[in-house]
Amino acid sequence: SKMAKQHNNANVICLGGRALKKERALKLVEVFLNSEFLGNRRDGQRHKRRVDKISALDEKQRFPEPTVGALIFDNKNQVFLMKSPKWNGLYIIPGGHVELGETMLVAWRWEVKEETGMDICDEKLFTLHDAIFPKEFWKKRHFIMIDYLAKPREAKFKLDGVEGTEAVWINPRLALRELRLDEFTRKALEDYVKIMDMAKPC
Repeated sequence: SKMAKQHNNANVICLGGRALKKERALKLVEVFLNSEFLGNRRDGQRHKRRVDKISALDEKQRFPEPTVGALIFDNKNQVFLMKSPKWNGLYIIPGGHVELGETMLVAWRWEVKEETGMDICDEKLFTLHDAIFPKEFWKKRHFIMIDYLAKPREAKFKLDGVEGTEAVWINPRLALRELRLDEFTRKALEDYVKIMDMAKPC
């Protein structure tokens, strides 16, 4: 129990219920909780180097965390964007993480409802691309961004104050010209405008 913490910086202790009496188990837990990782001390750097090697392997094998985002339009083809304190006051499209056991669509509907108060009545898959911006925000994590084109049941919204401070319905081209957008949102809007231009009759 002591060396697991001192040498390996373990954050979990597993005890055999059939192999240990209650008093012995409690004593082992107490030792574990009161022990300190030696890698934080100058004379324990060899332990830190070993743990760092394990952490580096873990980072390499980390699976991408799917993230969903929603391009939501009203009946005037204005897009919904909200200014987020989490993204340094940039305008973003609502969305979030796909939790374990959720489908992308379920996660997306939940995030939109939670952040904007809007119910979605119509949606379709739009695009899928790498999303690694901003690097300093998510550090070494790797994301896949799944965007949806959607329409709400009505254009009224009620923002979750933690996620957004203000929001607008705005023409996509005007948004690209006038608003400070995060990179995901800018890319999604640029893709949308390109597709709409291609769809225009010659």
